[in-house]
Amino acid sequence: MNGKLKKIERVLDGLGDVVMWAALGAGLFFVVSHFLLGWNISPIYGGGMSPTLGRGDLAVVISVGSKDIAVDDIIVYHSPLSGNITAHRVIKVHMRDGQPLFRTQGDANDSPDPYLVPSENVIGRAGLTIPLLGYLANFVGTPLGFTVLVGLPGLALAVVQTREMFSGVQEEKIRRRARWTTGLKTKHWLG
Repeated sequence: MNGKLKKIERVLDGLGDVVMWAALGAGLFFVVSHFLLGWNISPIYGGGMSPTLGRGDLAVVISVGSKDIAVDDIIVYHSPLSGNITAHRVIKVHMRDGQPLFRTQGDANDSPDPYLVPSENVIGRAGLTIPLLGYLANFVGTPLGFTVLVGLPGLALAVVQTREMFSGVQEEKIRRRARWTTGLKTKHWLG
């Protein structure tokens, strides 16, 4: 039974390492992409862009100048009606006073949006899409999600490190006791 427990412990330890490195890699990707490349991330809440962008996907949003946006690009913007962040496809570009206005429509919608999107509302163009990761991004943004995904692993790491530290202390006590006991026996026989 003890061998099985050790095997399970090794598997869980390896799994923990994989999860830790994956989280570190994802965090590093998002920090580098945001601060060095100017990219943002945007969870997809609705189904208006299905099947291109599904509900719960995470879109990496690339900052671009409004003059670099063309028909068929998927842009992420603040809706002129609600202010909510929306991701829809550009179906036409209008010019007013030298500034582009974008007519948009969700791929799953039958008709265009009832507004033109001014260039100042545009956050950027949707680039890379990561399926279902938007749910995780939303969850991390809540106090419970932050606690579960950051606080609990941190606590688990502290517990494991503390356990290993005390385990080493216990092993050292056993070694000292063994040396002391061996020393007594040696003195007794020599004595």
